Amino acid sequence: IAQPFTVIVSGTEAHAHMNQKEIYLKSNNIPGADGETALKNLPEALPHAFDLFLNAVVSGKNENLVPVREAAYRSTVMEAIYKAVSEKSWVTVKPYSN
Repeated sequence: IAQPFTVIVSGTEAHAHMNQKEIYLKSNNIPGADGETALKNLPEALPHAFDLFLNAVVSGKNENLVPVREAAYRSTVMEAIYKAVSEKSWVTVKPYSN
């Protein structure tokens, strides 16, 4: 089965899609983000999240890690999404704050 896009992300001010090798961004607020030209000069990918975690445990530096409260909030949002789907209704989630 053909899989032309591996990721599609849509937002209110931009959307992006990615195929096996390239990422495309469409936004009126970002110069050159026409949605048809692949993005170039992207930063190198970070190591896997588990490797980042282990490095933080060993070194004591938590660079590139999501803060614990933010990670918990993401789980709260996912729970709300599942609840909304199962109940076929809107679910209110309190905004995240530090």
